[in-house]
Amino acid sequence: MSLDDASLAEPPLGSQRRRKHVLASTLLIAPCSVLLLAGIVKGLDASSFASYLRRWPLTPLGLADAIALLVVNLEVLVGLAGVIGIKRRTAALGALALLGTFTVWYLVHLFAFGGTPPCHCLGAWLSRRALDRETWLLLGRNVLLMGCLGGGLWLSTEVRHRRESPRAAPPADHQPDRAQLMVHRGFSLLEILVVVAVLAVLIGLTLPALKGARSSSQRLGSLSNLRQHGTAFAAYTADFQDYWPLFTHPDRRVAFLCSNTRFKPAYFEGYFCWNAALAPQYYGGNCLDASFRTPEMEDLWFPNGTSYWYSDVFIADPQYWTYALRKGPAQWRATRASEVTSPSKKALHISVGELLSDEQTLDRERSPGVGFVDGSVRNVRLADIRPGHRDGPGARTILARPHDFPTMHTLKGVHGRDVD
Repeated sequence: MSLDDASLAEPPLGSQRRRKHVLASTLLIAPCSVLLLAGIVKGLDASSFASYLRRWPLTPLGLADAIALLVVNLEVLVGLAGVIGIKRRTAALGALALLGTFTVWYLVHLFAFGGTPPCHCLGAWLSRRALDRETWLLLGRNVLLMGCLGGGLWLSTEVRHRRESPRAAPPADHQPDRAQLMVHRGFSLLEILVVVAVLAVLIGLTLPALKGARSSSQRLGSLSNLRQHGTAFAAYTADFQDYWPLFTHPDRRVAFLCSNTRFKPAYFEGYFCWNAALAPQYYGGNCLDASFRTPEMEDLWFPNGTSYWYSDVFIADPQYWTYALRKGPAQWRATRASEVTSPSKKALHISVGELLSDEQTLDRERSPGVGFVDGSVRNVRLADIRPGHRDGPGARTILARPHDFPTMHTLKGVHGRDVD
């Protein structure tokens, strides 16, 4: 058999290698693209990502912002390098290390801390069943991406070894076939189409998770704000002989400023502007602090107010919130913290940003964040909140809100309870 016959008897040099090259590139580029997308999304809302990191026990105190910045930069740089082909194998190894670190970090919290921070912030925004579903989704996604990276690295190594293995020198007049040439010409049309298809599938699977992560981060931020406000109100009761804040007057004799807005509220209108009254002493003088706005509701229709409403029942005698005993303004007074008979069941603040639409109508499918007198915070389904006094505060307020707005007009006032 001649030399030419021997070369023709070999399997085509480029055909098998090219198929492996396409598959290896696809397996490496797809996870890097997902990592790049995740880094961009996190970077667009870095503050929420940092707030999310603060909720986890293993996050070092004071380093959440730095860790968030580092993670975003690593995801973008590693993902971009893998996509455009700069040291792709090195980028794939970096992506594998990042995904492995994230997965281990999540599993440690899941098994060592039960998946929730000590204050039960995480358990407050999702039921245990929903949390289990999210856990399996996150772990399954990470395992899939790491499997793609591992398979791509193995195939690329095999292709490289075959390319570098010694072969018999071809005859001087031998012409390489088209497949051999295409191996060195970059991406083919088929390779690009395969990568685009895989990316479309992975992005379709990832975007709902990213949307859910953003929503979850917003809920966690809202619960953190509620906890901060509960602490401020507790400090107020300690400073003012156990009394809850009362800064309004039946004759509108009290006025205060927040930025360029002057408040002179009626007696039961302090529920949405208490931030202006308490900011000088308890919030460093900043009545526009970000903690006064829920993450879901950056733009308020009541200027310079707060979307964490303070329950009306703390500024009227408990009898005022009992149908048979209500007599009128003579029962309007500040109550004391010691008068609250069920601190863990009586709401102090409620997050209205999770409840109200632009038409100021209740969306009863929501579970608003609620801060309780004992300092605990959690999301509570509207169906689990007891109905309040049907006549509300018995006086007109600046907003045409429903008189049965949850937690605001608890039956029996501070002697009652909003949840069972």
